[in-house]
Amino acid sequence: MFITEAHAELELEKLKIWTKLRRYAEDHNPVPLDWDNEEQQKYTPYIAVPDGVLADQHPTERYSPLQIFTLEKVCIDAVEYIGGIEKLIILLEQ
Repeated sequence: MFITEAHAELELEKLKIWTKLRRYAEDHNPVPLDWDNEEQQKYTPYIAVPDGVLADQHPTERYSPLQIFTLEKVCIDAVEYIGGIEKLIILLEQ
């Protein structure tokens, strides 16, 4: 349940951004994400000041729901696809 209409709209926007990000990963990862493969690199986008959007790599730990990319370039390109750093900020807001 949402407290206000604005809160509901924000959550809907987050859901739309998340969906675009996941679809981009599914369409552009060269291989499917495989958590049983410890040698497969897995990336998540993050914001670094002043550099902008970067990709962080962790092959075995699941530490973020955004850790859905198997290539660093795909991870960074996905952020541009969803609308850039501003959309990533909306998605990461609590």
